[in-house]
Amino acid sequence: MMEAWGVPSINLHANAYEYTNILTSQDKRLVDMTFAGDLAREDHMFKTLALGAPFTKLICMERSVMIPDYLGSNIEGVIHPERKEKLNGHWDKLPPAVAELGSSAEEIFAGYQTVQKKSVQKR
Repeated sequence: MMEAWGVPSINLHANAYEYTNILTSQDKRLVDMTFAGDLAREDHMFKTLALGAPFTKLICMERSVMIPDYLGSNIEGVIHPERKEKLNGHWDKLPPAVAELGSSAEEIFAGYQTVQKKSVQKR
């Protein structure tokens, strides 16, 4: 659904850049632009900023940065039920795809030990 509706973001971004060039050639004053849509990875950030330069000053990453937080809150809410309400966790049990990895944060999250070492070093 998300990829099948409307005009692809790249076309909208390219048109926005084209229109800003037209307006600047007519000595019109422009505000800075923000681009959003279809941005999921780090390289998308740089490509989008480059595509709109020098007019684009900000990008919006949307779901791609919210999903890990949402999943982490739900997983922690199951692992630590006493924190569930504070975390706004919605799961009562781990889904099968997560449960097959383990039942603790150390088992479920790749790189957990590396992050834990870095947080201990900062203390």
